[in-house]
Amino acid sequence: MIKKVQKGSQLSRRELDEILSIWLESNIEAHPFISLFYWEEQYNAVNEAIEEAELYVYYEKDNVTAFLGLVEGYIAGLFVKRENRAQGIGRQLLNTVKQENSLLTLAVYKKNQAAVGFYINLGFKIVKEQIEKETSETEYVMQWRVD
Repeated sequence: MIKKVQKGSQLSRRELDEILSIWLESNIEAHPFISLFYWEEQYNAVNEAIEEAELYVYYEKDNVTAFLGLVEGYIAGLFVKRENRAQGIGRQLLNTVKQENSLLTLAVYKKNQAAVGFYINLGFKIVKEQIEKETSETEYVMQWRVD
């Protein structure tokens, strides 16, 4: 089940902890080319940023298994628990967001080819290549728009 959590809405402490845990574990796994310290350093900022985002949270039996954060048409992140990947959950979250938006943008690290391929398969196009300041890694800016 997907639940939309409006910007500034309250999540329970348990839900927020589950979301932050999924965020941290997923980033560490998907980005071995970036220091673990970097992700740990970003944890508090992400905790605060969640308050400013619309969240689309995927639940299985009242447990958070995935989420997508959206800020004014920008997908700040899409994360699925390791044991729930390759089940179509990420696709469901994106399709839900596509139904409510005519233009979506995101940034993904060039080295994260699994994510790049995932987004391309879902209709996103690379519109720009840039260097992220904080990590000095190359990232793609990708967009999807209603045809």
